[in-house]
Parts: sequence; structure tokens; C-alpha cells
Amino acid sequence: MIDYTLGHFLRGVVQFTARHPPPDSSPEARRASEGEASDEEIDAGAEKDFLLVLEHAPKVEVRLRPSQHPIISPYSCIRRAMG
Repeated sequence: MIDYTLGHFLRGVVQFTARHPPPDSSPEARRASEGEASDEEIDAGAEKDFLLVLEHAPKVEVRLRPSQHPIISPYSCIRRAMG
């Protein structure tokens, strides 16, 4: 389930970025390529993907060992080092 949800989240982010490029992007990146989806199609795809993420996110369970936890791990390393 996490792969499914993450995949739709990433696809939504890519579609959003394609539709709304950062202000510092190059002019070539802002120009639509031939055969590229329309803005409306990109918006609809991003919305669909983000709605799927919201629907399935509560079902995702991530189980980390304490050594993998981004907050616990640094502190446990310090405690081990101090003895």
C-alpha cells in the first residue's frame, strides 16, 4: 500500500510542477512541447493522484526500528557514545 500511495503522490507532484513550474525555471522548461498534455489534463491528473493519496494514506503503516527513526536515531547514537 505504501508503494501505491507514494507512487501517486510523486506522480501528482510531477504533474503539479509541470503545470506550475518554479519562477526560476528556464524559458525552455516553461514552453510546452509538441504532443504534451494540455494544462487541463495535467490539472485533472494531479488532482486525481492527490485524491487517491488522501484516500489511501490512512491505511499506510510504516514500521521503523528505533535505529532507523529520524528523531530517535541521533539521540541514541549520542547516548551510546557517552556510555
